[in-house]
Amino acid sequence: MKPIDAIKELVEEFDCLIMVADGFDDAIIGVTEDFRAVYNRQKCIEVLERDMPYEDAVDYFEFNVEGAYMGERTPLFINIFENVEVPGTKAGKILKLIPKEPLVIEDTK
Repeated sequence: MKPIDAIKELVEEFDCLIMVADGFDDAIIGVTEDFRAVYNRQKCIEVLERDMPYEDAVDYFEFNVEGAYMGERTPLFINIFENVEVPGTKAGKILKLIPKEPLVIEDTK
């Protein structure tokens, strides 16, 4: 079952509202307990890259999709990290988060 179909079933079963981002069905990864759709941020950008260069896709996504507030049910867009190693595992590895693209954290001071 595709994630969008699972969302439709949740809406019907619980008679709830789940807002979805139009055109990004391939990037849905789940739903929160308070019925907010959750998307893989990078996959959303990849969807936009089908029609525009990467930089334009990022700009469009950040302003028009991720930056659009539609109330308390606004979908969530998260970065998925790969190569995550958990402390305390048998190998005793250190937690290491490596995103597909670098995260930029701006100083708000």
